Amino acid sequence: MSAAPPSSPPLGAPSGFEAVVIDAQTPFGTTGVPCLNALVDAGVLAPVDDVQSVVVPDYGREGHAFVHGSRVALAKHRPALEAFFGALPVQWRLPSSHGLRFGRASWSVGAATQWGARVVRSSPAIGASDVTGVRLREDHVEVELSKPGGEVLETMSAGNVGQRVAILVENEVLADPIFNERISAGVVRITLDGGREAHRRVAERLERALGA
Repeated sequence: MSAAPPSSPPLGAPSGFEAVVIDAQTPFGTTGVPCLNALVDAGVLAPVDDVQSVVVPDYGREGHAFVHGSRVALAKHRPALEAFFGALPVQWRLPSSHGLRFGRASWSVGAATQWGARVVRSSPAIGASDVTGVRLREDHVEVELSKPGGEVLETMSAGNVGQRVAILVENEVLADPIFNERISAGVVRITLDGGREAHRRVAERLERALGA
């Protein structure tokens, strides 16, 4: 991940729907480590009241990508994260090939829910214009894609087995499943804790955002 030319990191995603690969491995500039790890090593992202960071559990797929020591920048409120990244010195800003996406979760066992910022690749990405339908299933929500959208999903999944993909609804990461295999069906599945009621709320939220 080259640090030049720098650009202001996109703070969030377009409203509606987006799926984009989380990148917790590409080194930032000449640091030799991913961006958030580099910020911590340099003391730029230090434990303060508003913004901190935490190492998340390793993930991946044997024989493919496996991610160790990935960090997430955390804050109780999203504006604190946006302000932090927006005020970074030029040399620490993400290049146009990458951006930031935000979501709420409990990032460690027993921890309270907080907003987290993660680095993602700018492309390939699936957007609202690629969605042709939303279906509520018993244990997940299916997002059906157009043929071009399905082709993008197949390309994303084939080249990123073991990596996580950020799935956003209305500018918030709601799920970050791992690509376990190449997906050629043209369907994105959103699985959440909370059972059918949680999935019903997401389906309704997505339909509303897409104007379905």
